[in-house]
Amino acid sequence: MPNLKFQTLYKKKVSGYTLLELLIVVSIMILVFVTGFTSYRDYQRRQSLGAVVRLIYADLRLAQEYSIAGKKPDTPSGNVCTTSSLNGYTFHRINSNSYEILATCVGGDVQVKLVDFQNSFSNVSLSTLSGPSSNAIMFRVLGRGTDYAGVVTITLNDTGGTTPPQSLTITESGEIK
Repeated sequence: MPNLKFQTLYKKKVSGYTLLELLIVVSIMILVFVTGFTSYRDYQRRQSLGAVVRLIYADLRLAQEYSIAGKKPDTPSGNVCTTSSLNGYTFHRINSNSYEILATCVGGDVQVKLVDFQNSFSNVSLSTLSGPSSNAIMFRVLGRGTDYAGVVTITLNDTGGTTPPQSLTITESGEIK
């Protein structure tokens, strides 16, 4: 007859995971999460920088189209553009987070659009315009190009990440690239 006491001592049922196995699984999960989160943040920064580039491109095209058409701003009577001739539309950089589109008339300027992307795109900064010293470029009426002889570059930077800067160029003839 076999010894039952001896068999019950060494017949141990193993179930569950060891502490070491659990630590390895949790470590792998944390590593995957951190890698994914970092990649997502970089993606998000690239997308916001691209969105601002598209926004500025659209506003430059708006100023260009209005100037080609010779369209005076739709504002109440009494502004300088209703009583004088239109010279063109100006893209004016106010600071690193805002710019405006102005209708430039003989008697002065009328603000057509003001854009401040500080709240929506806080990680994007608009650098000074290369070329003009006034941080503004005007599209002349009837397709006569710009008021600056040369190429103007508008550069946008990601202030807190590793995303490379993006830029828009405006040629003397008014072409936007």
